[in-house]
Amino acid sequence: MLESYGDIDLDIDPIIVPNCGHVITVSSLDGFMDMTKYYTFGEGNETTSVVNASIAFSAEKDMKTCPSCRAGLRNIQRYSRIIRRAVLDESSKRFIVWSSHGYLLHEAEFVRVQESFLDATIEVSVQSPVQLKGSSLSQFNTINHCQMFSKILKAAMSLRRKIARHVENVRKEEQPYHRVRTLVEDALRRKKVAPANMPQEMQTVQMTQSVRAAALMLRFDLALLGKFITVKQNTKQAMAATGPKLTVNFTVNRDDCLKLVDVAQQAKMPAQQAEGHILFARYLALELSVAHSMSEDAANLADDNIVDSAPVEQIREQSRQDGHQHLSEARRLCEAFPGQCKGQVSEIEPAEQALRGFFVSEVTNEERQAILRAMASEFRGTGH
Repeated sequence: MLESYGDIDLDIDPIIVPNCGHVITVSSLDGFMDMTKYYTFGEGNETTSVVNASIAFSAEKDMKTCPSCRAGLRNIQRYSRIIRRAVLDESSKRFIVWSSHGYLLHEAEFVRVQESFLDATIEVSVQSPVQLKGSSLSQFNTINHCQMFSKILKAAMSLRRKIARHVENVRKEEQPYHRVRTLVEDALRRKKVAPANMPQEMQTVQMTQSVRAAALMLRFDLALLGKFITVKQNTKQAMAATGPKLTVNFTVNRDDCLKLVDVAQQAKMPAQQAEGHILFARYLALELSVAHSMSEDAANLADDNIVDSAPVEQIREQSRQDGHQHLSEARRLCEAFPGQCKGQVSEIEPAEQALRGFFVSEVTNEERQAILRAMASEFRGTGH
């Protein structure tokens, strides 16, 4: 009900004047902001306590603005909790849309680069001794020092750097909720106050994009390593007289696959969880393909700490069993979540063939392109 300024008793119902200059009573603006949902009130318009803890993505509508002209209300301290929650929710939605768009671009470029691998490396040779071990970054640097290979696959090398930057940009530490949470915990720590009513990490941080980026990074490294090893093995015969020239140890890569499985399980993402198991088996298969082309003395399937007298064939058999166990778990996830794991079903059989036959079968890109189209339509309306 509209009232004139002279009819308002300011002792009972004070007024608020936002930056836009409109005069609004506290009772009207409290009702517009739905304050009873967030606070309990005593006598008059005084708030006495908070109804409940602030919950991530609890803002059901867009950020509230002046009911007369839609100007911002951020300068009004009385409503700062509600407005800041809406700002934080909106920032997180924009982060999700931005990271999803970046992931789809990198995934589509990966498909194009992977299609160019076959023709680009027909005439390439790698004749220098190579050791692929340690972290994926160390392996990438080793490959990048092979000038002929890196020159031909310049686009692939550039894409790998872009994906690595994307993985860093979508980490939980870079997300709006985690940044605010860190600031709050740091302030409470300085004041020696125990945090209360703080939501759990998994309830605020959006893990979807970081998990997908980690899976994309592992998949791209596997494709690049597989192509590099193929090129190296094609030129190995010319240097056989001087002994084996290629040794590999993908222990760190497999550990990253296990981390992907754990994080995807926490984030309830069965597709990426199954993909982690499949990638683990494919990295094992890639190691086995190198070991099979060498003598037992040159095979490098184990860590440096394993005793040299350990039977190489026993290590290989154990590796095969580990790979098949992970593929069995991936198949179980695909059967339990058929709708979400459509893209992973077609990758299990090639991985099993690789473990049995000591070769890495390239996965076709048709299914991957179909998934990309579906994901693009899925995120088209996100955040609006």
